[in-house]
Amino acid sequence: MAITKTIRNLPATIEGLKEFIIVGKAAVEQLKLKIKAINKIERANNAVSATLEDAQDIAEAVIYAEVRLGELLKAIPNKKASSGAGTRSLPKDINKKDSHLAQSLANNPEIVEKTIAEAREVETIPTARDVLKNIDNEKKVASTPHVALATGENEWYTPQHIVEKARQVMGEIHCDPASSKQANETIKAKTYYTKDDNGLKKKWEKTVWMNPPYAQPLITQFSETIVSKYNSGEFNQACILVNNATETVWFQDMLLISTAICYIMSYLTLTKTKGGRHENG
Repeated sequence: MAITKTIRNLPATIEGLKEFIIVGKAAVEQLKLKIKAINKIERANNAVSATLEDAQDIAEAVIYAEVRLGELLKAIPNKKASSGAGTRSLPKDINKKDSHLAQSLANNPEIVEKTIAEAREVETIPTARDVLKNIDNEKKVASTPHVALATGENEWYTPQHIVEKARQVMGEIHCDPASSKQANETIKAKTYYTKDDNGLKKKWEKTVWMNPPYAQPLITQFSETIVSKYNSGEFNQACILVNNATETVWFQDMLLISTAICYIMSYLTLTKTKGGRHENG
């Protein structure tokens, strides 16, 4: 699959692309320094925004140039070594590290686009290294079965910005059936149940937030209960945060009663408490 976005006037040769990338990266660094200077003297926000947009435009062009460079490098025929294995002769001024980076980008166009979109959304400047990090993360997730992700720790806490999105959608969070005193400092549910309360057997009312325990059989039990209670009319609406375990029955059952599904573009970092301190997960 080719990159869908077209950058006009990209060089057509490996040598030209290499020079374009070097000059482009230098221009991005200069714009980063300009942004810092503008922030330091507290000039108008529109000046920062304009400079940031310029830096993003150039950074994106550099990434697309690296993608194109990777495509050209991949097209170079392999030469047979004496051992019989294929080797690719790299052009002048292209080392193995540059070649690996460029070809990795060329092999993962969807992640390139995703990384660029995320940078625009959070107002940062994308780099090829950001793309490589996302590629590595995708590989880690792909090598771990979804069900395995739901058989570990129970106590994982939801980031504030996710909770606020749910609150905006529902107007309030009245009930959290799988919570704790610490978690409710963020959720701020009017009614919440801890593991000692056994929320599965309690009444859930009005608007429900649920980030269920990520261990079996609890995640299945909470998923089955929220479907049952919704179908019986016990509560009006709910927002549920779970991993994308589409191969499981508990996920599919919730899917059938859902009116909307949101897939988060970036990897969501949950936290847990251990010995009084927060850890990422």
